[in-house]
Amino acid sequence: MSIIEDVRKKVQRILTDMIGRVEIDRDGDYVLHHESAVVFVSLREMSDKPDTNIVINAYCPMVINVPLTPEVYKWVATEGQHYFFGRCQIFENDDNKKLGRILFGYSIVGNDLDPNELENLIFLTMSTGNQLDDMLKDKFGGKLFSES
Repeated sequence: MSIIEDVRKKVQRILTDMIGRVEIDRDGDYVLHHESAVVFVSLREMSDKPDTNIVINAYCPMVINVPLTPEVYKWVATEGQHYFFGRCQIFENDDNKKLGRILFGYSIVGNDLDPNELENLIFLTMSTGNQLDDMLKDKFGGKLFSES
């Protein structure tokens, strides 16, 4: 069994112990919901080499179809980076480069994963996303991801 398969089983076991039920999307990411926050937990290998490190990424899409103004870019580049753990990112829509989405994300190495590390990753991502999403929608427009 590969390292990523081992880590994936461990993540699923920890999540099941935490919340009782695990939702998996078509990309194989775990999906968690809390109030207006939706958090995706994904696992990726850092390289194609055997015995590589596994990155566990938790990200929360907060607002979508946000008009991409200089003010939005400035907020993401400045205030959106002022977190001890995690940061905000902005992505253009594929079909309309004048609109985009803002996410909050945080990553850890998962090879020697401890349940508390995963719980902290998810809690910090979920609580920050839940705190920011309404403020971002009110300040810059767009739509909450959870409303889509």
